[in-house]
Amino acid sequence: MSELTLIIIQHVSTSRAQVHADQSVRATGLTIDSLGRVVKKACSVFEMVLYGRARDHPTVCDPERLARLKSDKLRGHINLSQRRENFWSDTEVTSDLSQLELDLLVRCSGLGIERGPLLNEGSKRGILSLHHGYNDLNRGGPVGYWEVHYREPSGITAQILNRELDGGTIISQHMIRSAQAPHLNRSRIYGHTGQVIEHAVGKIAQEEAPVETDLYFKDILKEPKVAQRIQLNARLVSAYTQQLSGRIIRKALRGSRLHRYLIWNVFASTNPKRRFQNWTPVCAGDRLVRDDWIADPFAITVEGKHFLICEHWVMAHTKGQIAACEITDLERLTFGPLNPLITNKKHLSYPYTFERSGHAFVIPENQSDGISLYRLSVGAGEQLEADHDRSLLSGYWVDPSLIRLDDTDYLFVSEGNSSSVLRLFTSADITQSPLTEQPYVSHRN
Repeated sequence: MSELTLIIIQHVSTSRAQVHADQSVRATGLTIDSLGRVVKKACSVFEMVLYGRARDHPTVCDPERLARLKSDKLRGHINLSQRRENFWSDTEVTSDLSQLELDLLVRCSGLGIERGPLLNEGSKRGILSLHHGYNDLNRGGPVGYWEVHYREPSGITAQILNRELDGGTIISQHMIRSAQAPHLNRSRIYGHTGQVIEHAVGKIAQEEAPVETDLYFKDILKEPKVAQRIQLNARLVSAYTQQLSGRIIRKALRGSRLHRYLIWNVFASTNPKRRFQNWTPVCAGDRLVRDDWIADPFAITVEGKHFLICEHWVMAHTKGQIAACEITDLERLTFGPLNPLITNKKHLSYPYTFERSGHAFVIPENQSDGISLYRLSVGAGEQLEADHDRSLLSGYWVDPSLIRLDDTDYLFVSEGNSSSVLRLFTSADITQSPLTEQPYVSHRN
């Protein structure tokens, strides 16, 4: 892996909301009349009333996070004001940067279109630019609005710029789940940009091949019309009303028999083709404390006994634990009592189970302590037990799923803070050998 000398360039302002408004108007070239401004402001306020204020991200790219890359030397950090629109075409700036012999310029955000000498003379490998949006879905602005309007996932693209508008060599692309409201989605996009830049810089340092060289072929999305904003807000009101109604109904029915069917549960059937017939909840009656529920079922055989392993949400602790019950009769599908299997100070879920060389293992999702491998066995009292075998990954990962193909284990996980981004790790034998991350895999959720 080579070392890169780089400078981060981004636009900052004391009034972030005003900057976004200025960028939207400048990018689209529109003159918004007074009625449009009033409706836009009213819609924005209404969205915040429904869903609350978004998390503030004053800087799009955190320089401290980028500086943590061991392969990179962070030479500087340039903040542009609204008055520095000619930054990219300033010959003095180009000359000063050229003397630094930079490998890379990282453009996290900024005003103006880069068509000046900086494209070819500012650094050896060009300008790595961050774009909100995914090539196949949209281009233009406002940031995070149209993804919510069209009910699509949101994308973030990092690419080496060329002289074509929004064109260049794509280095890294991430897809994230869109939020319910535009202002929340914009904040969510900005919250992931540092991660995208970090990954792109790492790929350049490792001299990995780019994803593709691509241009945007779709029309530029512009400032939404008044009718479009009103239509979206009407949809937000409908969705919020449904959520609120659901909470009220569940609260009113809490503790009743019907409540069991309104929360997460696991059902079993001897004839699954007959829909909604002969379906029995695994934990019925008094087996669960009121307001507890179970989810993510996995069945496995351990030492000749059949067990169902699942997530058990314990309302009293407001977190999940891994629990198991014995399948006492395979033909009639009857189950024994549910007993705790793995507990932690943080939330546990999704207990992925598998067999290897006559032994059974489980890999649960852990909200804080990374991913670990547990070996299953039948202990005293014929109950299933889980012993910690080895740690696999540190950090927060979601939904670990294992596939073995051609004598290689493939572990798929999603990033905990962005469950729509898939990562891939491989090992010769996950029960014995370490994991190695493979070239980046992104999957649209």
